[in-house]
Amino acid sequence: MKERILKAGRVLLPMLLTAMMQVSCVEDEHAPFTDDSVADGSTINVMLPSYGEFYTGSVVTLRGTGFTAGDRVLVQNGTNESGQPGYSEGLDYNGDGVADVLTEVEATVINYGDTYLDFVIPGEIVWSNATVYVVRNGVKYFIGYIQLYNYSCNTTWQSDGLTTFTIEGMDLSDVDRIFLRSMSFDNEGGITVSTVEQEADIRIYDDYMIESAAYILGEAQVYLERNGEEFYVGQVSAPPYSCLSYPASDTYSPGETLTIGGQCFIQGDRVLLYGGNENQDYHYAETTVTADGITFVVPDSGDAGLVIYDVLIERGGVYISLDWNFMAEMDRI
Repeated sequence: MKERILKAGRVLLPMLLTAMMQVSCVEDEHAPFTDDSVADGSTINVMLPSYGEFYTGSVVTLRGTGFTAGDRVLVQNGTNESGQPGYSEGLDYNGDGVADVLTEVEATVINYGDTYLDFVIPGEIVWSNATVYVVRNGVKYFIGYIQLYNYSCNTTWQSDGLTTFTIEGMDLSDVDRIFLRSMSFDNEGGITVSTVEQEADIRIYDDYMIESAAYILGEAQVYLERNGEEFYVGQVSAPPYSCLSYPASDTYSPGETLTIGGQCFIQGDRVLLYGGNENQDYHYAETTVTADGITFVVPDSGDAGLVIYDVLIERGGVYISLDWNFMAEMDRI
């Protein structure tokens, strides 16, 4: 009998320790955000999921009791134990060229009941660890941390100027749209991003992968709109020669109309020419965008003789080189 009791003890002891650890974890998730505003040390019954694969834009369900329409959820890029950002300001964790938001961001609550509340991870939350708070009756409670995964964005193939790329993640069937913003790098490695959006087609999608396509000109950032949040997921690129056809001749006269063929231009694009003999300068050309290309008029630079113009496209504050130039014959003595 004694031996049987000892065997039972060896079996039950690990189970008891595991249960104690689980209770401890739950109590940690209930711990309040302790500062001067929570002097009474009160707690609330609210818990984060103990597991799951979450991304920016994912829906997260809080469990507990007493949820109401007045509850607010705040999410913050990774913080240390004191509740302050664990790293210095100015970081760009996801490489989109914009400094990360280190302050708390209020999440959108999309549904709730007495025992649950669903919120969306805000687009500003990009770090691999995020801190979650709940504000109830004017008191802010620390709920816990949630691990975020990174989306994967990869070019799969390019043909006739069309670039196809995939985005991988989780629960991607709720993505509303995909769009691009052209980008350029300066000499110091800084990034300039266009203020103009270019829509991309969603071709194939399931919960784990989306295939998308667009006529891309140069470098572009890829964004998702998901559950009302817009956020950056990666970069794609295509050299201009892959989607353009250039005029056949090399020399033209002021006032002539030239057309660069291709489907990678969008409304609002402007042709910018750089050149001149005595007056090297930039000149915006009269520009028209069509479904099949972009048309512009050769300007008069005010110089004499042959002028070589390098051709760029200005798109929402970003300048894209077309890797092509031409000569203009200025009729002056």
